[in-house]
Amino acid sequence: VKSDKMASLDSSFSAEAPSRDVSGATSVADETETERQDFLEEIFLQPGEGCRKLGPKEQGRDGLPGWYEVEGNRFDLRVGPDYKKRGKKEPSESSMFRQVSLDWYKCDAIVAPMGPLMDLPMPTVVSPHPDVPSLFVMSIVLPAGAPVIMRPPDDGPCHQVVWVAEMTQETADYLQDLDSAPPAYKLFADWCKNGCAKGSDYFGRFKVMGTVLNWEEIHLPSIMKRYNSKPCVCTNSGVAYKGQLPHPNENIHYIDMTVNVFKWGLMARQGLNSLKQKAPELKFDMTMTIEAHVDDEMPERSLFASSIQYFDPFDGVRRLTAPTVEWLRQEAKRQNKM
Repeated sequence: VKSDKMASLDSSFSAEAPSRDVSGATSVADETETERQDFLEEIFLQPGEGCRKLGPKEQGRDGLPGWYEVEGNRFDLRVGPDYKKRGKKEPSESSMFRQVSLDWYKCDAIVAPMGPLMDLPMPTVVSPHPDVPSLFVMSIVLPAGAPVIMRPPDDGPCHQVVWVAEMTQETADYLQDLDSAPPAYKLFADWCKNGCAKGSDYFGRFKVMGTVLNWEEIHLPSIMKRYNSKPCVCTNSGVAYKGQLPHPNENIHYIDMTVNVFKWGLMARQGLNSLKQKAPELKFDMTMTIEAHVDDEMPERSLFASSIQYFDPFDGVRRLTAPTVEWLRQEAKRQNKM
């Protein structure tokens, strides 16, 4: 796939392409032939360049930034029967996807969807279900400035943290026969089919959960601790996009979910803003799920889960300017990625 992409881009290369602020390159017109080829090979954003996946002996090491996969059972999710009355939660079963990369970018404005601008990997497991994607891309938009109290904007300078995850073989097996699969798989399939449409019963059910592991150690505000591990339901702040990978033989598609923190309530935005200075010290677990409403949709199940340590998405080194984003979008359209 990459070689075909390079051939098509090489023939249509333009000296008017904007500078690639992500890598610190100068304008394309000033590059040597070798640098020009490097530009072509990295013309789309490369997943995994931002935050390194840690090996078993590196996990938990003080001061070493990175991420690693964890089991979904680190998170307590809704279970029936009669959750509304009993409010019972239990550790999730195995996650539906496995994370493959984590990246972050400083942006002049929200970049959504992010998936078409990335050189997404070909999944090792292809979804057998027409509505369920083989890959899942999630982008969380963090406002760069302090929270605005009166008439907060929906967009503006921001930092975007981007996860890419691929389907597990277990999930593919369950999707072959949803009637006998755990309820969370049918719920996810229904969300994939209908959750992008406002007004749908499945719209606004995407939930994000985070658990800070070293709260006292780094002296986070005690008043905020009651919100640790609490799920955030993206009712109006989440937007999903469906995309397809270029592949001659198979229909390989992905869902790109953008969570816009600009649209969160004031208290949530203030809470996240208070963590900015502590970001390089944080160790936290994170997962996502689809919110279940009735017994037939429970128990809930983790989509994918990871542990992240000493990761600072606010450092501003990896920058995407508006001209760069627009040029990437034009290239994506030219290759039918959008």
